[in-house]
Amino acid sequence: MMLPSSDVVTRGSAAHNQALLARLYVTHLREVWRWLSTLGVRDADIEDAAHDVFVAAHRSLASFEGRSAHRTWLFSIARHVAIDLRRRTQVRRERADEAPESPDHAPGPDRAVEVRQAQTILDEVLAQLTEEQRATFLLYELGEYTGADIAELMEVPLQTVFSRLRRAREHVVEQSERLSTDGKETPP
Repeated sequence: MMLPSSDVVTRGSAAHNQALLARLYVTHLREVWRWLSTLGVRDADIEDAAHDVFVAAHRSLASFEGRSAHRTWLFSIARHVAIDLRRRTQVRRERADEAPESPDHAPGPDRAVEVRQAQTILDEVLAQLTEEQRATFLLYELGEYTGADIAELMEVPLQTVFSRLRRAREHVVEQSERLSTDGKETPP
């Protein structure tokens, strides 16, 4: 039996977009969480950030032209959500000048201070990278994505991925060496 023409779900219709969004959610939610985590979103914020990714996807689904794969498009949205969240968090920290919340199972106060200082230094070093270098570095080094996966997600040639990764690594090593020698006497 054929559905009447009024019941046919046409591409771009609200019903089509809703079904597509549901399919994208089921298919990509786990990976969106992984991307957000890899891109530096705190565990406490990942659920809200993932929600923001799919809200943004829902809002722009009607204008999605299909020039990239849905996975690539969602990664781009996740990356922007992570960037926005990082900026908002930075502004809040600067205003409140408060330490991030510590879970109950956190190490003692001295160790917690060391961990917080190390995290702050790493954040500062990574903040000096371009957003493309930062995302490439984090996806490769922490997210364990391959160069080919990153090239697909970021829609760039593989050589561009490796170039960004090389520059990011050089920067991290250079800054780490600089920070480790700061405050220490250097031999004549």
